Amino acid sequence: MGCRIEPPFMFNCIKHHIGYIVSKIEDIRSQKELNTFPPELLKIGNSQMDIYTGNLSPEAIISILKGYLSKEHALKKNAYNSWLKAYGRDYRLVTISDNSRWALRLGTENDRFIHVHPAKHAPKSLRVKALTLKTAILVVAAAKIYNANPVSISFINQIRTRYLNTSPLKTVDTREGLGKIIILMRNALINTSKS
Repeated sequence: MGCRIEPPFMFNCIKHHIGYIVSKIEDIRSQKELNTFPPELLKIGNSQMDIYTGNLSPEAIISILKGYLSKEHALKKNAYNSWLKAYGRDYRLVTISDNSRWALRLGTENDRFIHVHPAKHAPKSLRVKALTLKTAILVVAAAKIYNANPVSISFINQIRTRYLNTSPLKTVDTREGLGKIIILMRNALINTSKS
C-alpha cells in the first residue's frame, strides 16, 4: 500500500494507517532477516497516537477530505486557518463516508498546512503509545521471519531489548494494549495474504 499524499495535506501513514503499517511489516518480512531497526519507524516518535483501522487507503481518505474542504472553501492556507478557528479551537473534526472521524489541524510546513490524523476514541480508530506500536510492528515482522509466536512474552522481550533498547515486560494480554495490537496486525496480514 502506498502513501502518496500531495500538498497541502500532511498525513503520517506509519503513525496513523493500519493498512500502510501492515505493508511496512510485509516489507520488513520480505528481507528474511531483522538485522537493524527500520529507519521509517523512527518517524513514529515517542508520544501517543491514533491509528485508522478501516479499509480506505490513505489517498482515498485525503481525496474525501479534499472534496469536503473544497465545498467549505478552505483549501487555501488563510481560508483553512479561518475555517479551523471558526469555533474557537485550533482543530476541527470531520466524519467521512465510512463513519471514521478525522482531526484536522494547522500543519507546521508552509506547503503542507492541512495536518490530518484520526480523531481520538472515534470509530475505526485505535489509541496507542509509540513504543507499543514500534514493538508490535517489529514483533509481528520478526515472528514470521523466525517462525515464532508473536504473543510469546519471551519473544516479545527479545525484540524489545535487542531492537528498541527497552526493558522487558512481565505479561502481555491479547485483549488490550500491546497484545491487542499484535493480534490486530497479525490478522490484517493474514487477510492481506488471502486477497
